[in-house]
Amino acid sequence: MRWHKPVLCFAGFQKEEFTRVCNDSGERAPGQVRPAQVGSLKVIGVVSLGGFLELYDFIIYAMMAGYIADHFFPTQHEMMSLLLVFSSFSAGYLVRPLGGIVFGHIGDRYGRKVTFAWSVLLMAGSTLCMALLPGYSELGVLAPALLIGLRLIQGFSLGGEIPGAITYLRETQARPGLAGGTLFMALMLGVAGASCVHAFLLSWLGHNTVAEWGWRLAFVLGGSLGFISFYIRRRFQESPAFLALVAAKQHHGTPAIALLRNHRRALVTGILVMGMTGAVATVLLLFGPSYYTRVLGYSPEDISFAMALYSAVVSPLCLLGGWLCDRIEGRKLPVLMACLLIAVVMPLFAFWMEGSHSAWVIALPAALMGAFYTGVIPVFLATLFPAPVRYSGIGITYNVGMTVFGGMAPPCIMAVVELTGDVATPGYYLTLVGCIGLVGALALKNKTPTELSGQTTG
Repeated sequence: MRWHKPVLCFAGFQKEEFTRVCNDSGERAPGQVRPAQVGSLKVIGVVSLGGFLELYDFIIYAMMAGYIADHFFPTQHEMMSLLLVFSSFSAGYLVRPLGGIVFGHIGDRYGRKVTFAWSVLLMAGSTLCMALLPGYSELGVLAPALLIGLRLIQGFSLGGEIPGAITYLRETQARPGLAGGTLFMALMLGVAGASCVHAFLLSWLGHNTVAEWGWRLAFVLGGSLGFISFYIRRRFQESPAFLALVAAKQHHGTPAIALLRNHRRALVTGILVMGMTGAVATVLLLFGPSYYTRVLGYSPEDISFAMALYSAVVSPLCLLGGWLCDRIEGRKLPVLMACLLIAVVMPLFAFWMEGSHSAWVIALPAALMGAFYTGVIPVFLATLFPAPVRYSGIGITYNVGMTVFGGMAPPCIMAVVELTGDVATPGYYLTLVGCIGLVGALALKNKTPTELSGQTTG
């Protein structure tokens, strides 16, 4: 227990409070602690606000991809320029599993709370540095190198942020599914917020000014708000479930090793199922706007405004997804989600490829699918792992699924489009991911109600 003094001091936790809560929790079995009742709505709100800001910072890069390509990856071939910028976008995903492992280790070993402050601080700092970074014309090849480095820091930060938020809400709320749905509604609003900022900048400054320098304002805004979130998160209290584990001395020295030894099936199936959310969110919501405008030929202004509005309007679907997670046991939900993805995605892309439709026809189904998939599957992951390895388990499955099936999608899709000229490639890709997700869902272990509650420690 020597470690807890500096860790809790940094996080703003007084030793007396730590001892009091430990003594209170120690009378119950680890993981069976009473969910926090006092200020629970405030806890959900603060956690969700932080998630909103971090996702905004992460995805504003994708929203501004066309402008970043012009400033940091200039080439004579527009498709190659986009391929380069989306490759740098994917670089942020590559380090997300590492962030999940590192932050997961800290969260499972030393506490959930301490990870919150560090993750948001890293994200805010790297985002603000992107806003101030000179382009290729000033720094040459050093500019894209530094940009990719900052993108890696963003990905590392986000790799710990969202799994930590899922874990914290799982362990402090009486209705963890609905609380997780609220978190992911806030993340959807982060997508809407990024789209709104993009649309506002285009309306206020005009396309030429935004392309020249105005895009940087979106990064300034996100980085600045992130520092406010850092201050708020330092005032968090620790998860009662973690304090009970500490009191009973049942936390693992190296959670990742414990996962590989005792929970391999949950890890593999969780990654395959999570891949559906990674693919849907990335291809339809993050990579989508640039693809719809640069490849399918839709208006940038119309797409930005439509995506912003519909992402906000349909975000309450995440609450429905979380509510369903509280009520439907086992693998039924993931199986349903996989079948739905396989059934609808190709007809959608065939319809969009006609190019004669309004941007609203693209934005509504994209936002609906994005909200439903992000509201169900990530929240479901928390039911797969017991408390001593929960943060690490969610961190690995969430981030590997997002990285492999989401982060790698944009450059792979652009490369196939460049080689074949088939603009329906995103639809083929999502159908394939749906099939893989169905395999993972069918292989999920049917757990008992006690195990599904996520409160066991075995």
